[in-house]
Amino acid sequence: MAYIDPLGLCGKSPYEQYMEETRTYITAWDGKTTEERLLETYDFFKGSFYEAEARANLFQYYLNNSQFLKAMRYMDPAMMELIMSAGMSGFKILTPYGNAIQSSTSSAKTALQQVQNGATVYKGGVFSPKPSEITASQFLSLESPLNPDYASRYGIPSQNANFEFILTGQLKTGAAVITRPAPGIPPNLGGGIEAVTTPGALKINSFYMP
Repeated sequence: MAYIDPLGLCGKSPYEQYMEETRTYITAWDGKTTEERLLETYDFFKGSFYEAEARANLFQYYLNNSQFLKAMRYMDPAMMELIMSAGMSGFKILTPYGNAIQSSTSSAKTALQQVQNGATVYKGGVFSPKPSEITASQFLSLESPLNPDYASRYGIPSQNANFEFILTGQLKTGAAVITRPAPGIPPNLGGGIEAVTTPGALKINSFYMP
């Protein structure tokens, strides 16, 4: 690694020097990705005055690339609390029933990663008395609606619990999505991990009537 002026006599901070040197002398030939360079920079400055700046760059990189779980790793607790309460793109989804906010539970985080990586998602619906959304579906699950006790786990209203059609699909690349325990609607208690996305974000792979 090239020499870094620790006192900043060249007019740039050690962080700025390090970023310049790694871009000029290392990444030109080692083929490393932007993520790898940023991680190395963070490791280099960890525990120093410049750790916060390196952390912020990693956070911004992952946020820009819709890698929200990784972004959350490089956020200090105060920032995490602010985002989860105020909502930032990708952490809060507007629905007809209010805002759906990303859960911090391990099961919700695992589900989020699965959905973002292209896992199959499901939607059960009815044609009457009020037709369920199809192309604009927002509430999805990672299991089939035909599984036993599905309606109870996902808080499905009783009038919609006898599914007349089933959708399967995947979220479109880069779609905003959160995962959370499904809220209950008595007598169905909810609690199953659901994915909530924006209307039109579901790429439908199949539509069938059981």
